[in-house]
Amino acid sequence: MKKKGSNLQTIILMLVVFAIQLPGQEDKARVSEFAASSKLTGDYDLKEEFDSRKLRDLSEKSSRTRSENRHLMLLILHAGIEKDESFQYLLKKPELKEVMNVRLALAGYDYLLNQSGSSLDHILAQIATEGVGADVDSIVVLSTLDEWDRSIRAFRKHFIRSDGAGAACMNGFRLTRAYLYPKKYQEYREVIEAPISYGRLMPKQDRQH
Repeated sequence: MKKKGSNLQTIILMLVVFAIQLPGQEDKARVSEFAASSKLTGDYDLKEEFDSRKLRDLSEKSSRTRSENRHLMLLILHAGIEKDESFQYLLKKPELKEVMNVRLALAGYDYLLNQSGSSLDHILAQIATEGVGADVDSIVVLSTLDEWDRSIRAFRKHFIRSDGAGAACMNGFRLTRAYLYPKKYQEYREVIEAPISYGRLMPKQDRQH
């Protein structure tokens, strides 16, 4: 009986120690967590199966509505995220580039598959012309790219002032990057999420390259 009692005391002691340590462990886990979302936009979820047929059909239409062009933009980006090389031929269709958001999506696709510096330049140049803090397609495109230097600087500069829809767009950039590239996002999280001000565009934690 003494042996059983001794075992019981050991078990109780272990439970007490576990209970004491648990809050600290939870706090540590909570610090490392960050928000992420598969929603590229409010009406497009990257968890949904990529519809390659829809992309092909829309890209071949001689004329498209504004809504169709936006859907085409999102499908092109999804193709890039999926590393689907079968749509590389779209990069050689000048008529698609007549619509700005489709042109930006093609640049994003080109960077995602080919790491094209000129395509990244094009996206960043467009962002530089946008109204400060605006909810714009160029930020949606930028959110999909696995690039963590120039893109973050452009993101922070664009959102140096924002509210309303622009604030939702800013948060969407962060959520998408965190969803697509969780390890990289964790590495650059402080730079991406640090408060933005005119006096300090980039935080002191800015990485040196």
